[in-house]
Amino acid sequence: MKYLFLKRVGLILAGLTLSACSDNEPQQPPAPPSSESTVVSTEPAAHAGAPKKESKQASKNNNSSEPVSGITAELLKTHPPRNPIEKARNSTVFIETGFGQGSGFFIDSTCTVITNRHVIQLDFDNMRKIDRDILDIEAKLKHGIHGSEKRNLAIEALQALKTASTAYLANGLPKKITLTLINGRQIEAKVAAISRDRDLAYLHIKEQGCTALPFEEKGDMPLGTQVYTIGNPVGQKYSVTSGIISGNQLVEGKTYVQTDAAINPGNSGGALIDASGQLVGINSAILNESSSVGIGFAIPTNTAIKVLRDIIEYGRVIRGWLGVEAQHLVPETAARLQLEPPTALVITDVHPNSPASAAGLLPGDVVTHINDKRISKGSSGMHLIAELAPGDPIELDIIRKEMHLNISAIAGTRPPIN
Repeated sequence: MKYLFLKRVGLILAGLTLSACSDNEPQQPPAPPSSESTVVSTEPAAHAGAPKKESKQASKNNNSSEPVSGITAELLKTHPPRNPIEKARNSTVFIETGFGQGSGFFIDSTCTVITNRHVIQLDFDNMRKIDRDILDIEAKLKHGIHGSEKRNLAIEALQALKTASTAYLANGLPKKITLTLINGRQIEAKVAAISRDRDLAYLHIKEQGCTALPFEEKGDMPLGTQVYTIGNPVGQKYSVTSGIISGNQLVEGKTYVQTDAAINPGNSGGALIDASGQLVGINSAILNESSSVGIGFAIPTNTAIKVLRDIIEYGRVIRGWLGVEAQHLVPETAARLQLEPPTALVITDVHPNSPASAAGLLPGDVVTHINDKRISKGSSGMHLIAELAPGDPIELDIIRKEMHLNISAIAGTRPPIN
């Protein structure tokens, strides 16, 4: 879904036979990227301020009496939209980094682009894999590969890997990011900020007058809502696929919009929109890239906009905080409490001077619900709290010494990660 060249190299490597192995150990790659949930670059982030919702009148058509300029005016000449879906395509960009490609879109008129973090940042494991594969292919070439076709494939793979290895910095970010507009014009972009935890990245370009995707901040979308994905799957630029919203799911403790609209390699970071062209989410993942189960996940619009606003205002993501350490409910305890694991979390420590301490939570308390939402996994409960804003109320259903209690707390601000 992300680093397409690595997949191609993997297929090439799978077809090669090693005559002799190298005794050389892979060179140690640069230090892994920071574990901070958000990293703000030295580039000016997100221009003037937080993205503003496009007016409903402006989102209906492009014949508004308001003058247009910049990229919007440029694209109206070459790609005049006939409907909201085509207008959304004008907001979409194709992203290339030198080690991968994906999609993104403009979220405001000052040309802030939203995409997935994994589209523009190599993880530590992938950096190590590139180094290992380079050494592996060099060893194969040195000790002999039988057949000119296999040797040519190995040389091709080695060149691709070496090109990729010079395309990123020590933190995994690319040395160069190229955005391609729907009219073919290419623009260099810079990273404004990333959120590792939510797999989001925000880019900016030295342009103005971009066509922003309209959005509304609202709750879960109704199941069955018609939606469309816009992106660049397997190199097919600005493709549109359709489907419905089939769920609003917690996956590994994070909220996602589930859809059966096709999300393929290259779609990552692109927009999921409804029939009116309103942004629903950011295409992020498919359940299994090698299968055809047709389940995709998108990061909800509310999450992406909140992260961006926090970065602009505070320089980092502001999270709700309760102040506890917790772990999954073990089967033995679950059986005793007549709960099915892992549908609860057990508090193992309460931080002093925290909202949890003030509310009277104690180590050993078993939390089953947070704000009336049942905890599907131990980690999901902590994410439910993290997605709250400081000052929001927290209602916890707990079991203490086999007694069912309700505890009220107020979310605090999660301290910065050191």
